[in-house]
Amino acid sequence: EAIICYTKAIGLDPQRVLYEQRAEAFLQLCDFQSAALNFRKVLTLGPAREQHCLARLALVLDLQGRCLLDQELYSEALEAFTRAAELQPHRRVFRRRSILCLAALNKFPEDPGCSSWRWGTQVEAPGPEGSRPPGQLSLCHQDIQWALELDPQHGAAQALRQRLQRRGLEAKAEAVSKALCGDLRGALLRISFAIETNPSAAEFFTLR
Repeated sequence: EAIICYTKAIGLDPQRVLYEQRAEAFLQLCDFQSAALNFRKVLTLGPAREQHCLARLALVLDLQGRCLLDQELYSEALEAFTRAAELQPHRRVFRRRSILCLAALNKFPEDPGCSSWRWGTQVEAPGPEGSRPPGQLSLCHQDIQWALELDPQHGAAQALRQRLQRRGLEAKAEAVSKALCGDLRGALLRISFAIETNPSAAEFFTLR
């Protein structure tokens, strides 16, 4: 009944607050799709309360994802959690739930550079200082750890960890070589890269 009233009111005067209230009403009915559509409509009407609406939209997607996860619809749940994470990347819980879906689907990518693996992490030598987003490889390493906590025998996750560890050792060797040649700045960049690939290696920190 409330939704009908809001719909009639929107027909007379399409104010953003009416869309927002209708979204909340749909959410109460667990109609996540309609709630998301209304929150997106609010966002198109102007910047007012933008952060609030983004947070509510992320919540809708998270709730939708959890319902889909309970139904073992892992692909659909993964899509919902991924969209929620894009809206609020600081909410790590969305990433953890995405990893749970990936584990259930047995779809960990073979290459850490795969775009679906933590949204663009690349395991390669860094360019000039500041050209690579900070912390991306650390996030990749962290996600691999979470994946192995979910399934310690997961072959793809183990392969990813070994690849990162190998790349870290290569970067360490490059750092030592640069230091011996007097290129201390280059050595610092390479050992910092090594730490990102394998932050659990204590010797990398002592070398830096």
